[in-house]
Amino acid sequence: MKKDGFVSMTLVYTFLILFLFLMLAVLSAYAQQNKFIGAINEKIDLTITTPNKYDYCTYSGGQEWTFDYTGNVQTFIAECTGYYQIELWGAQGGRGNGINIGGKGAYTSGEIKLEKGTQLHVYVGQSPTVSTTNCNLTDNTLNETINNAAFNGNMVGSCSGGGGATDVRLESGQWSYPKSLRSRIMVAAGGGGAYYSGTGYTGGDAGGIIGYSGVGGSNPGLGGYQTTTSYGMGATDTSAGGGGYYGGSGGASSNGGGGSSYISGHKGCIASASEMTTTPRLDSTGETICSEPTTDIVCSYHYSDLVFRNTKMIDGKGKTWTTTAGNVVNMPTHDGTGIMTGNTGNGYAKITFISE
Repeated sequence: MKKDGFVSMTLVYTFLILFLFLMLAVLSAYAQQNKFIGAINEKIDLTITTPNKYDYCTYSGGQEWTFDYTGNVQTFIAECTGYYQIELWGAQGGRGNGINIGGKGAYTSGEIKLEKGTQLHVYVGQSPTVSTTNCNLTDNTLNETINNAAFNGNMVGSCSGGGGATDVRLESGQWSYPKSLRSRIMVAAGGGGAYYSGTGYTGGDAGGIIGYSGVGGSNPGLGGYQTTTSYGMGATDTSAGGGGYYGGSGGASSNGGGGSSYISGHKGCIASASEMTTTPRLDSTGETICSEPTTDIVCSYHYSDLVFRNTKMIDGKGKTWTTTAGNVVNMPTHDGTGIMTGNTGNGYAKITFISE
């Protein structure tokens, strides 16, 4: 074979070998690509057919969570984004003898949208069960330290304590901690304590926007308002006011007043401007501080922007409230099977899932 022919054949074989290696490389890359795409498709199919258990709601409409009085904060965590109905009953005021009764607790209700993972802290009010007979307590100690007082109530009465409010908060901690109190988005007030004797004398019933004054004695305690209360107890105060958004004042040789209730989104209520202050928020104009009385619903909106719809507020006398007290409609019993004029005994709370 001639030299030129040998060189030509060598080049041809070299190119053929290189071409074969190139084709093998292309085929291998194509196979790897198909394998990668297949893995992705398998992952997608797996995600669609077997979703993460937290990606869908396990609650069914009408599911309930109930909260009795325990003397401690109780926490609810929403595992589903959706609408929830919250119902609260305030506690009845204590009594100092076997004749007169403490004011009855209020009822509040509303529907609110909660995002998954939202934590609500529930404080259920206590109705005092023990009264002192010496009527000489003058230390004004917070009410969880003396047996005639109530959890989530007001300052102690020297003879009879007021009923504790029942509320829902965004901040936990001791019930009387200011930042925790300002985080309340709904409050059902407690009734005033009753010690002063006499026919028909009672502690003031828990209120809607405003609490009722105590009945009996020369200087009965006044009901709480949306922006004011009286926490101090003097040496002659025989009965404490009920707990509330703002508590009722104590009665000096008289019976205590009932607390006020609050719902974010209920016309007539007044919210704080922020978690750091009790100063009322601005109204719908954005220029004027809300004051009592008000018909501006924006004044009620909590600083968290959590606002209830379809709100109800019923006082301890069974009267419904808008910006003022209306007709007697009575409130539902705790189990929802009947009605009652006002809540007696300890407070109660219920959360019901409505829908996504």
